[in-house]
Amino acid sequence: MAGNYAYVVSEVSDALEIVDVSDPANPSHKGSIIDGAGGALLDSPQSAFVSGNYAYVASYSSDALEIVNVGNIPATGVTVVTPTKITGTFDLTDKITGLYNVVVTNPRGFFAVLSGGFSVYYPSMDPPPDNGGEENGPRPKQAPGTPQTVSVNVGQAGHTSIIHAEVTGIGVGDIIVTAKEASGPGNGVPPPPGLVYEYAEITPARFTGITKVSIRFFVPQSWLDEHQLTPGNIVLYHNVGDGWQALPTTFDAVRNGLAYFTATGSGFSRFAITGQAGISPEDPGNATPAGTILPDYDPAHAAGTEVPTTAGTIIPAAQVTSMTTALPAGKPADGGLSALHLMIAVGAGLLFISGGILVRRWWIRRQNPALFREDN
Repeated sequence: MAGNYAYVVSEVSDALEIVDVSDPANPSHKGSIIDGAGGALLDSPQSAFVSGNYAYVASYSSDALEIVNVGNIPATGVTVVTPTKITGTFDLTDKITGLYNVVVTNPRGFFAVLSGGFSVYYPSMDPPPDNGGEENGPRPKQAPGTPQTVSVNVGQAGHTSIIHAEVTGIGVGDIIVTAKEASGPGNGVPPPPGLVYEYAEITPARFTGITKVSIRFFVPQSWLDEHQLTPGNIVLYHNVGDGWQALPTTFDAVRNGLAYFTATGSGFSRFAITGQAGISPEDPGNATPAGTILPDYDPAHAAGTEVPTTAGTIIPAAQVTSMTTALPAGKPADGGLSALHLMIAVGAGLLFISGGILVRRWWIRRQNPALFREDN
């Protein structure tokens, strides 16, 4: 804590988060820095100490003490020009040189971060390298229309288990990826197979086209244990149209009670993290009930896919019907009656009825002998 701000290290997100706690009942995020942003060494941060305008963060996996400038430079004259453009003025007089992140917060408390949004240097100095917002170092400049692969940490609009993405496509050098927890599969969409741990909506921005994505996420080991599942039972599903595509999902490792996975697909939209006993993530095609995708699907027509690739075929739930296999001719179904059994049953019934009539006649004759006495 320092003043009205709490400085929180996140070992899972490899980040330092700054939270405004001036209203304890309604805390809000004010900023963050992730591992690799501007050269920051924040792999598995363990603790933070704040003094003045600096936060001192000890990072376990980086074997480093990272010193982060947390001084705030508020913007003045802020104007929202378009949904993708905001203008404002920063007073950078006597500010420390280097790269700065730009944090934009809306009235509801949601925020987005442009890592390395601008840099400060003096005329006598060479400009610092432009990392293009990439958290793992400079992004190479690509000729227009040239495919490119970039790695980005996923921003959170709330909280999800989606933490990282690798994106291949055109014009993805400055891409921003944000994840938001969803309440269900969506209107008119059946749930995916298995037990759903979480639904998440993943939204990209600032790109031209996407051909491939790799998504990293986690599931608590306690949840797996509770439902008697193993890491090999986890499959990530991608919602395409009114069906679900089972993505190839790889188990990476378990760390600090969390199981980490990577799944590959062809675009972003709504996803579901599921657990399915007996289903291997290396072969998710084993699970193909109504609404999933089978081989030979062309997602060029699917929502959230910008560039066509080949990944599977959607089977809408309404088109899947039950089928019963007919028994071979001449072989009675189990539990059926043969002709011989039927004849025996009918004969036994006739004998029972005849016996009942004879017994009844004998009883009446015994009770009324005068009715049956012959005249002399």
